[in-house]
Amino acid sequence: MDLLLSFVLALATVCLTGALHLALLGNVARSVMQAERPKWQRFQAILLTATVGQTLAALLFALAFAFFLQLGFGHFREMADPGFGELFTFSMVNLTTLGLGDMIPLGPLKFLAGIEAMTGFLLISCSASHVFQVMRP
Repeated sequence: MDLLLSFVLALATVCLTGALHLALLGNVARSVMQAERPKWQRFQAILLTATVGQTLAALLFALAFAFFLQLGFGHFREMADPGFGELFTFSMVNLTTLGLGDMIPLGPLKFLAGIEAMTGFLLISCSASHVFQVMRP
């Protein structure tokens, strides 16, 4: 039952982060592409929006990690009670697929971490697509 609930909560987090990223990046990209601005300004707007979107996605996943911990769904190796700052940092590292390895999730947290890394890869790819559109001649 824990695995099924973990799966549902992870998918809910993916849907929420995806919708947020789409709303942010999609709306800004649409207005930036229609604006009569220099290319560097359009590029900066998309880059900043993508960065904010990725950061908010990491924040949502950090909240999911905190929720999983509260439910007793896993833990981190050699860390009894990580603070929210540590969870947010782990989430940023994991979402960007950097994977420093200083925090190791165990149990259902490992599943959530895998889903987060896949989601991060997709969101980074979507962000790159918008950046490339702005850079085209």
